[in-house]
Amino acid sequence: MAARMKTLTELSGITIRKAAAAIAAAKRSLPREEPPAAAEAAAPPEPAEQAPVVSAPQVDWESEQPPVEVVPILASEEPVREVDVAPIRAVPSLEKLMPELAPAKPAKGASASAEKDKALFESAQTELQRNNLSEAMQGFSKLIKRGKMLDEIIFNLREALYRHPVDVVIWQTLGDAYMRAQRLQEALDAYTKAEELLR
Repeated sequence: MAARMKTLTELSGITIRKAAAAIAAAKRSLPREEPPAAAEAAAPPEPAEQAPVVSAPQVDWESEQPPVEVVPILASEEPVREVDVAPIRAVPSLEKLMPELAPAKPAKGASASAEKDKALFESAQTELQRNNLSEAMQGFSKLIKRGKMLDEIIFNLREALYRHPVDVVIWQTLGDAYMRAQRLQEALDAYTKAEELLR
């Protein structure tokens, strides 16, 4: 095998040397160009003769390549044995194996409670649009105490402040919503603004 590798290395070296010699000969036969500054100062060039075209030597790739030996992939010539496989049995579901990891099923009253919260939110939102601030703030306060729909409530209260920037009840309700959402700095800012408006 080492002798064969040496032969391949020698052949590839010979091929590389032939290619390098052909490239060098082609470069020598190309006309040399002067730098642009020197070309402007010199007299107009005389027509140059055509350089002879040198082609690379033709290589017969098939005759120079030694035949390739096929090497078996497996080290041993032993036939492959069949292995007895136990039949596949059904796997119990995740809920049966680990009930604590199973997705929680909503309680029967949970969907009714969510619908009730949504209706209360929409009612408070409607009252806010009608400028009935006391009714709107009562509806929002009920949802805030339950910790429901806090992001939506905060969004609506921030919008209401554009229409009613000096209303203390809106600032106080916004502070409650921020507090319940664990956004303490924003809650403090809203409460401070409500206090300033009371003075």
